[in-house]
Amino acid sequence: MKTKKALAVIGIVLIIGIMAVVFTACNNSTYQEKLKEAGYVITDISDILPDKDKVEWAFEAYHPTTLDTVSVIKYKSLKDAKAAEETAKSHIPGSYGDYWKDAINSYKADTVERQSMLLFVGTAKAVEIAK
Repeated sequence: MKTKKALAVIGIVLIIGIMAVVFTACNNSTYQEKLKEAGYVITDISDILPDKDKVEWAFEAYHPTTLDTVSVIKYKSLKDAKAAEETAKSHIPGSYGDYWKDAINSYKADTVERQSMLLFVGTAKAVEIAK
């Protein structure tokens, strides 16, 4: 009896956990909508990143009035995201140099943050809005 109840509870917890992951999975439209509401202009940069074969999706958001910018990049693996984070951080402050040259409007970028396989690169205000 106790074993059946324990298995039932474990099963319910697993189902709820799986549903939580599925329903909260990140997609680019979630982040883009937040930024659009804040007045940012969105541009897809997935195809122009130097490591595009490791990227699931990527976009840049630019605010025409404040000149704040953020690039949100979702990598296919955690290992690639960590490597890209280290590369980006090695070029702070100021410019990201030649690594993302034309792909990211980063002349004012001062913040690099990673959440799992997502990388946020940009000004502090724009990164905060994007997250």
